[in-house]
Amino acid sequence: MILSVIFLQEEVTTHKVLGMGLMGIGSVALLVGASGDASANTGAGIVQVITSAFIYAAYGVLYSKKVQPEFSSSSQIMEWTGMMGLSTVLAAPFMAALGLSSGFVQQETFEFLWHEPEMHLYLLTSGITSLVYMPLFLLAICLSSPLFVSAGCVMTIPASFLLDYLTTGQVMATPEIVGSALIIGGFLSVLETSNE
Repeated sequence: MILSVIFLQEEVTTHKVLGMGLMGIGSVALLVGASGDASANTGAGIVQVITSAFIYAAYGVLYSKKVQPEFSSSSQIMEWTGMMGLSTVLAAPFMAALGLSSGFVQQETFEFLWHEPEMHLYLLTSGITSLVYMPLFLLAICLSSPLFVSAGCVMTIPASFLLDYLTTGQVMATPEIVGSALIIGGFLSVLETSNE
């Protein structure tokens, strides 16, 4: 929201502030609930999440300010998505080499991805999902705003809990229910702003 206000001169409204606040509190509730888990979040992990969220927000605002005004058709958005995919493919070997040389990625990870047939299906599904997601993401920014799209993306948190329950029967704990309800409430508040 801060970047949208600074660079896009987006208006600050009570609904936006309330919505972002509720989503932030909901995320903290989820973080507190996860801290009792064996796979508790580390300080480095939290810093990485915050950094990636900031980069994601900067990308959305930059796209909205610099790229979106140049598009006059949906085919140009598809071309942009294709160029993003190509740049990812070209960067992948360098990122893999950096990960291996720094110790963040182990050789066994690549061997597992290469030799396990079920991982091939997972990677194919992931690729198809990305092909559908990115054009829709860019179109959503064109039709609304980076703030609204970011708020919508946060809805993946309660959606993942719901899908987890529907596919595996795993019941959400109280912090997950409270956090998800706050996130949904925050999204509805931001949605109310977009309908004004």
